[in-house]
Amino acid sequence: MIRAAAGWMRLTLPPTGILVGCLLLYGFIEAIFFYFWVVWGLGVTEGGQQILDVRDGAAAACGVAYGAYRVMAFHPVFRPVYRGWLQFTPWTSEKPLPAGPIHLVLQDVVLIAVVILMLHHSRHAVWIVPSAMLAGYLAALSVAFLVTGLEGTCYALAFGLGLAIRLAPDPYAALGVLVLLYPLAYRGLRSSLARFPWPEFLAWGTFWSSFNKPIATRRPQGLGWPFDRLQPKPLDAGPSFVRSPVRALLLSLLIGWHLHAAMCHVSDSPGDEPFVVMFYFYLCVAAIAVRLYVYLWYHRPPISILGRILALRWIIPGFDQVLGVPMLAVIAMVGVPWLIAMTGLPISIVMGMSLSLVLFICLAGPPSLQHWHLTGSHRIVPGPSNQRELERL
Repeated sequence: MIRAAAGWMRLTLPPTGILVGCLLLYGFIEAIFFYFWVVWGLGVTEGGQQILDVRDGAAAACGVAYGAYRVMAFHPVFRPVYRGWLQFTPWTSEKPLPAGPIHLVLQDVVLIAVVILMLHHSRHAVWIVPSAMLAGYLAALSVAFLVTGLEGTCYALAFGLGLAIRLAPDPYAALGVLVLLYPLAYRGLRSSLARFPWPEFLAWGTFWSSFNKPIATRRPQGLGWPFDRLQPKPLDAGPSFVRSPVRALLLSLLIGWHLHAAMCHVSDSPGDEPFVVMFYFYLCVAAIAVRLYVYLWYHRPPISILGRILALRWIIPGFDQVLGVPMLAVIAMVGVPWLIAMTGLPISIVMGMSLSLVLFICLAGPPSLQHWHLTGSHRIVPGPSNQRELERL
């Protein structure tokens, strides 16, 4: 009976080593609590409760990891060998997956219940464990939806996760949002599996593998350097959201919404405002830097700065156009928060709206990468991996 129950639970449990590690961490924290309880008489008040809060935080982190594991260990998107093997079998979405179910099953409920029972004298166990598990599960599943073509469901789940973060001070409201998101995730999962083997995912794979592919591996399929960089097809392949203004807007709003949802919990006191502002500036500078990195990765100015000065060509419109969007983003990064703050809105809302605007400018601002690559006044140079290959020739 016990062996049958253990085999039934093993269907969705993580590897034994991970389980043992989690149990050792739990035992270590419980030993510290027991020591202070016996020696110092803290009990479950004051200092003793703080130790239990650390234990609950560790349990929440493990819950997020388990939720992500339930998707990444069973979804074919995250397992290339499993996905390749599945394509050559008569499997359809009407049949169970051979490696195990992606959707939540009774074993997950039993495991969550056991963890809740282990967190004795907890102020958060009833909601923190299932909330953490559902958050990790839905986040990982939204990534799978994005790369398999269900972008609408992906964005719906992502915005819903932001709402759960925003409602975190009311734990039962946040848990309710996560529970309401699960039927949407389950329906999206069924639709995604019905579209296997996902042609959209193949586009992502082509884009990622060809982004910086060495010459030695690309030459049999292309024209060789530099002609393989001149053809438009490699840059045109890839995920669609990098070329669509609508999707760029959705992604920008999503990141700004999550920034607001997270920062509203640390901006209640004036002392926290510098941290929020600094974090906002870090994100904006990172977005601008990535924009420049992508556009200048294989492209360099036609002449040097000294050449511009000597030739009296201080501005080269065909090349300097790529600097227009970063400059506009810097202006928006500095000026827009000041303008919005004049309305008296909370700082978390101001930072979220401003970040969304900066990200949208960086993602959707002209010129497009394709137009810049084919018509810009620049020199096309090999990337680091291509340069290494050229040095070997």
